[in-house]
Amino acid sequence: MNLAKLVLVRHGRAGTAPTDDERRLTVEGRAGVGRIGAALKAGGLAGPAAEATVILCSPLARAVETAGIVAEAVGASPPRVDDRLAPGAEPGDLMAAAKEAGSAAVVLVGHMPDLGVLAGSLTGASSFHLSPGAALVFGVTGDGGAGLEAVLDPEDL
Repeated sequence: MNLAKLVLVRHGRAGTAPTDDERRLTVEGRAGVGRIGAALKAGGLAGPAAEATVILCSPLARAVETAGIVAEAVGASPPRVDDRLAPGAEPGDLMAAAKEAGSAAVVLVGHMPDLGVLAGSLTGASSFHLSPGAALVFGVTGDGGAGLEAVLDPEDL
């Protein structure tokens, strides 16, 4: 199946923990990601489309939690952890994960600057900044290009 829709979501605002891997979302972070999930649902990532949407996430706790909130909000299957989305991911690895997911619609939940660098490579910009919990929605063309369709920031919703 060809990838047609790609959504990049930065994990929501996270608190502190003994290690970076263990940081979990704050109450504010969970609320912001919930607003992003509702906006994605309102934007068409719901219904039959949501059932076919694959959500991949970094193995870090804050990304797993973010992905679960988004999946529940749009009605998608539970997210899959993919180690290629861990901090330090390269754009090629992120795109490979998305293309190998086997769905026309894929949500990647990960980290900055990785997602911002991927967004830049898709649009020809040097990079994008995503606030915690923010999402970028891309339409992917048959030739592998992508057009930015929406920028969603929880602070604006």
